[in-house]
Order: sequence, then structure tokens, then C-alpha cells
Amino acid sequence: MRTKRPLLFLTILSLAISLVLAGCGAPADPTPTSSATPTPGGATYTAADIKADAAPLQDPFGKYAETVEVTSIHMGDDGQFWFKDGDSISDNLYTRTYKERLNIAYSFLWTVPGAQAEDKFSTMLVSGELPDVMSVSRTNFERLLSAGLVEDITQAIVEYGSPFLKKFQTGGYAPFLMSTTRDDKVFGLANGFAYQDSSDMVWVKKDWLDNLSLSVPTNFAELEAVMKAFVENDPDKNSANDTYAFAYTGGAQQSYTWGMPNTFFNMFGAYPGIWIADGEGGLEEGLLGANQRARAKAAIAKAAEYYEKGWLDPEYFTYDDAKYQEMIANGKIGVVFGGLWESWWPLPLNLDNDPNADWVPIQIPGVDGKVASTATMAAGITNINVCRKGFEHPEALVKMLNLFHALNNDPATADLAKYNVDPVDNNQLFLSFPLLIYNPAFNYEGYLAISEAYRTGNTDSLFSGYKQFYDQAMTYETSKDKSGWPSYRTYLEGGCMAVVDKNIKGKNMMFNEYTDEPTAYMVENHPTIKTLYDEMVVRIITGDADLSTFDEFVAQFDSLYYNTVKGELDAWFEAKGSESIQEWFRNS
Repeated sequence: MRTKRPLLFLTILSLAISLVLAGCGAPADPTPTSSATPTPGGATYTAADIKADAAPLQDPFGKYAETVEVTSIHMGDDGQFWFKDGDSISDNLYTRTYKERLNIAYSFLWTVPGAQAEDKFSTMLVSGELPDVMSVSRTNFERLLSAGLVEDITQAIVEYGSPFLKKFQTGGYAPFLMSTTRDDKVFGLANGFAYQDSSDMVWVKKDWLDNLSLSVPTNFAELEAVMKAFVENDPDKNSANDTYAFAYTGGAQQSYTWGMPNTFFNMFGAYPGIWIADGEGGLEEGLLGANQRARAKAAIAKAAEYYEKGWLDPEYFTYDDAKYQEMIANGKIGVVFGGLWESWWPLPLNLDNDPNADWVPIQIPGVDGKVASTATMAAGITNINVCRKGFEHPEALVKMLNLFHALNNDPATADLAKYNVDPVDNNQLFLSFPLLIYNPAFNYEGYLAISEAYRTGNTDSLFSGYKQFYDQAMTYETSKDKSGWPSYRTYLEGGCMAVVDKNIKGKNMMFNEYTDEPTAYMVENHPTIKTLYDEMVVRIITGDADLSTFDEFVAQFDSLYYNTVKGELDAWFEAKGSESIQEWFRNS
């Protein structure tokens, strides 16, 4: 479900990494770049000079003649990695590899468990003693930047950035670089997941479609017809009136839930949880902004209509996650307004109880008859790698990240079983390294490679990790082995990554324009307005109140929250040049 996205994404990322290990062979080591050319004398660079297709001016993996001592810090991921055979945080596979290949000897000013990280970091800022390189949160990056404590690394990236590193900071991944660029200078290298690995969609129970001789719906009218049939025509053929069109965790009202799934609102052109351009140089809340609230009202009215028709369980508003998952597992609902990772959880629960169960994803159908856009972030940033101001070797940060990419992410050189996750005991050794940077579109790139191999029948060029996903998908296709279903419905043409591909090519994505942390006013006042919203939406859907209650809520929303917050965010947007991520995407 959408409500589980943050945790689920990390779970699947870890799963994806661990699944690829069994077939990994020894890769080639990264080698010096033969096309490297000398740095132009007195060159001055801007962020625009960082291009993936430009040959590095210096060797991205060049070994220093003299050892470069680099200090860092380490915060967290307790229990996810451990050391064996006498190794420690200061002497392990990573420290030795970096000394051997780059002649960089990194050590730690301090290390703490994750629970203590923020307190320790704040204490460090007060002390003024910063490490040479560090990985920080988005909030702490902004704190460091505003205090003038981070180094401009534009030149270091242009001259030393490997093609693989620059690939995931430019082109379709430019929002990562945009997030750390100020006045055309780059102050960090961001890590996280890209929009290529993030999309909502609608999942339809295909075995029910087959039972009723129905086709996969292609628009909103067809989806409504399917939902009606799923309620009225005994789709599971058990001669009982015991099925519903869809379900929702109405009882689990959280800060990120809105009374119906986000995907449901997207069908009406409303976008919970994000801020979008208002067309007047400012921002508006994607669900309840001035131009959006009529769409939100229409979505809530439609949900009330479905509830009245019996398409929703009359007790849906009491559901928690466990009850929702039980409905899926027992085959009691036929449509899931969900996200990218439903193929990994919780839809496989249905296959556990029914080996003939199957689900197929479709793009979100808009009520206007067109494909609706899915709300997402252009770059979901988890951490940013920076240098302290004045560090004399900023290129060392870039080279350290180049090598991490080579060891963990680049299919030509990665050795996952050695450097990433131990295939025997699941030791996530890569988390012991202080600077993390991933392939932010691991799954999308996997889809492109795996689906092409499926079309051609040629798997020779598949990265070993992707080859394992391919084999799992083929196992399901040939023998209906349910363990292969998640890969089958993720990486082949009928899977969720194919929906993502269509959304990218069709520009059916709506991005969050506000990429900073919540303001103090938002943190203080959002819980109050959210409680009012939760009460309003459930009352309308269940028939306890009419639609005029929505208008009454909006009046409170404006006076208690929105008017102030919009002013704050408009000022933020103007300060960053009113540069729209949506416009960048539309023109890319």
C-alpha cells in the first residue's frame, strides 16, 4: 500500500540486493581511464559542466602516490552488519580495499549507533570539529550549507567523477544534482531512489477477470465496470456474496493517509502529500490547494458512492494493516489502489492461499478518460555526501564514491557477494562504509535489461543479479512456482516496472515541488488539521455527513493552516528561482 512505501521500499531494496548474490562471479577491477586528459589551467566549472558522456579529465580510480589521510564519522544501521575474523570498524575489507586501490586511509572521528546519531551530530556542530568527508541527512546538509561549512566540489566531480557516478547525477537523474546545487555550484553528492523506481498504479485480480471472461480494464469506465462485476457476479465462483471491489486501511489514520489510497485520489487529478506548481509562480497543496480541492471533493464523493453500493466493506474505516492484508490473502477484494511494490508485498499472500491467484498492474485511469499522473518525488534523497569547507582533497570524496559504485553498483565491476551482502549470513557489510551511494534506479534498469532478454531469448549480457530475477520469472511462467511471481510481475512486460516505463514515456508523473523539510509551522499545526480532515472524510464516505462538510473543513483548513504555510512555501520556491521540477520533467 502507499502507506507502507517508506519501509517497504527499503525492505525491497535490501531484498533485491540479497537476491542477486548467489550467481555473482568475480568482476573486473575498475581500471584507470585511458582517455583522461590534463586539467585545463585555471578552469572554472559550473554544475552544467557535469556530463555523463564527457570523459573524465583525471583518472577516477587513480591511486595517490602518497597516502591521503581522510577522517569521517559513522552513524547507525545497528545490527545490520558485523565484523568477523578480528576485523573492526577501523580495520576491515573496506578500509583495506580503499588503502590498496586508492591509497586513501580513512578513519573515524567518532561512531555511534543510529539512535544516537542526531544528538551526536548536533554536539559535533557546536564543537566545530568536522570530519573531512561525511554522509548527512537532507536537513543536516542544509544546516551545514547555511553555515558555510561544506566545500564546493563542482571541479572535483567534473574532473574525477566516473561515468557511472555522473550518470546518476545527470540526465534523467538530474534532480539529485539539483538538490545539492546552489548558484551553479555543487556542494554534495546525493543518494536515494529516483522516480524511475517509484510509481503508483492499480492492481487488478486477473484470475477473477478470467473467471468472468473480462478483459483488463484500460480506462476509468472499464475499471468501474470491473469493480461492479467483482462485487455482483461471484468472481471467485464460491456461490457466496462475499467479495468487495477494494479495501483500505481506514482505521490506520496516519500523517500520510488521506481516507482513501493516494492512487484513488490520483484518478481525479488530486495528489495527497505533495506540493505542486499553482500556475502563478507559487506552490499549492496537491490535494487541498485552491485549484485542487474540487478534485479532492469529487474523489471523496465517489468513495461515498462506492460505499453506498457495497463495493467497500461497511467496516472498512476500522481496518488496520493486518486486516487489509487478510482481505488480500483470503481473496476477498479484486482491486488494489497501490504502488510499485505490491508484487513483493502483500499480493503474494494471496498466492500462498490460492496457487491460481494472479494480479496485473495498470496505469492509473483518470476520470477524464485519460491516463492519470502518479504523484511521486523526482529524487527521494536518503543522504548527501559532503566535504568540510577547506578540505584540501575534495577529489578524494569523489574517488571514494567512484570506487563504492564500482564495488557495489556498476554491473561491469561489482562484486556483491564480497562487498555488499554476504549470501550466506546476510551480513550487509556495505553499511560499514561511511559514504553510501546507490544505483537509484536499480529496478528500472533491471526491467529494461530483463524484458529485453525475455524478448530476444538472449541472457548473455545480463548482470548476474538481473539474471537471477530473470530466472525466477521464467520459473513462474513455466511451472507456476509462486516464488517466482514477484519477479514475473515486476520485471517483464506485464509487470509493474512496465507501468513505470509507460508513465515515464507518457510524462504521467506529478512531482513534489517542495523538497525541503517541513517548516516549524507545518510541524506544529499539521496534526490538528489532519485530525479534522480524518473525521470529515470518514463521515462523508460512510454517509454520516453530506458533502457540505467538506466545504466547512476547507474553510478551517485555510484559516488554521493553509494560508500561512502557502506563504512560507511560496517564499521558499521564489528563493530557489521558482524552478519547477515538473517543468524540467515535461521538457526532458
